[in-house]
Amino acid sequence: MARFLGSITADQITKELSEILSEQGLKLNADKTETSSDIIKSSLKPDKRYWIVNKRIAENKQKWLIQLYLFSENYPNSGTIEKQLKEFLSVLEKSKKKDSNLKTLISLVTEIGVRNPRVIPTAIAILSIFISRIKLKENRIQLAKKIKSKFAQVPNSSFIMVWFQRLYLKIDKSELYDEPLCKKITNQEEIIWNSTWLNNKLKKIVEETSIIQSSGVRKTRIKVSKTEIKEIVSSKFYY
Repeated sequence: MARFLGSITADQITKELSEILSEQGLKLNADKTETSSDIIKSSLKPDKRYWIVNKRIAENKQKWLIQLYLFSENYPNSGTIEKQLKEFLSVLEKSKKKDSNLKTLISLVTEIGVRNPRVIPTAIAILSIFISRIKLKENRIQLAKKIKSKFAQVPNSSFIMVWFQRLYLKIDKSELYDEPLCKKITNQEEIIWNSTWLNNKLKKIVEETSIIQSSGVRKTRIKVSKTEIKEIVSSKFYY
C-alpha cells in the first residue's frame, strides 16, 4: 500500500480503507502498510535504501561478490540483490581480464545462489563463464559436482536443478537427475505429467508435442551465449 504524508491523515485513511476491504473479505497487509512523514525515505524499499547507503565501489570481482554476499545476508532473495548480480553478469561478460582466483569466485557465486534462489539463472550464467575459463575437464567436473551438492541442499530445488543442468550439460553428459524435466533432455520418452484422463485428441497432442528443442540442446556450450545472457538480464520473472 502507498505510504501517505501526515500520520493523522494516513491513520484515518488506513482505518477507512481497512473497513471497506473487510466488507469484501479482504484486508491490508500489515507488513506492507505504514505511515511516514518522510515521503522520500519511505518511498524506497528497505533493501534498496540499505544498498544506496552502504554500497562501495569494488576494486575487483572478488570484493564485488563479497559485497553482494554480505548484502544478501541482510536482505535475502531481494530485488536489489537480483538487479546487482545481473549488473555483475553484464560487466563480467564483457571483461577480458584473467582471474587467478576462479575457485574463490565460483564459491562466492554458488553461495549467493544457494541463499537467494531467485538469482539462480543469473548465478548459473556467471558460473558458466567462470568454469569455461578452467582448462582441465577433470577440474570442471569436480567443481560442477560441488556446485550441484550445494544446490541440492535447497528444499524444493526442482527449479534450481533445471538451471543447473544447463550449466552441467556440456561438462558431463552422463550426470543423472531426479527431476523429470531434466531427464526429458536425454530421454524423450520420459513422462512429465499424467495425460491418461484426457480425451484421445488432447492426449495425442500432449504426448506427441515435444517440449525440448533438440537442436538448441546440441548447440549449447559450457559458457552461456550472448543471447542467453541478454534474456537473463532483461527478464523480470523466472517463476
